[in-house]
Amino acid sequence: MAFTSWLNKGTLITLEDGSQKAIESIEVGDSVQTFDMNHEDFDSAHIENNEQSATEVKEVKENTVDGGSVSTITFDNGSEVTLTNDYPIYGYSEDDAWIMCDVEATEVLYGTDDEDGGERFSEVKVGTEAYLDGDDTSASVTDVETHKDGTSFSMYTISTLEAGNTVFANHIMVAAGSQL
Repeated sequence: MAFTSWLNKGTLITLEDGSQKAIESIEVGDSVQTFDMNHEDFDSAHIENNEQSATEVKEVKENTVDGGSVSTITFDNGSEVTLTNDYPIYGYSEDDAWIMCDVEATEVLYGTDDEDGGERFSEVKVGTEAYLDGDDTSASVTDVETHKDGTSFSMYTISTLEAGNTVFANHIMVAAGSQL
């Protein structure tokens, strides 16, 4: 399955050492912070108890995306992420495992159910919490702005990681790589 969700140019990705680099400047071989959710010891119900690790970027892709498929999500910690509506963000509560602007589009990419038969995805809305890197563990959504058709965005995706399947985009934990 190909990963087709995209982050806007200028989105800062957290590197292994905690510094950040714009996604359009990320290169193959860069080491980024991740969680390896496929690791046998990963506890998705208590993500704060898992160790963040570093992984090497294996592939980055660029694309131009129409604004009708793009939204900007603003958080109470000042973070803002502009991404395609199908892009999964890691929710902080048990009820919101992965959150995004267009659940149907995300289900087309990743399927509808989690391993336990429950819902994997829910729509992001004001008040929804997302998982962060750093000292704070979560931030709440304060605004969701859907952009209009006819505008275009220069966007990027980290499509392949050596291990792990998340990165931190403007401090917000989002999916990366080819599988969730």
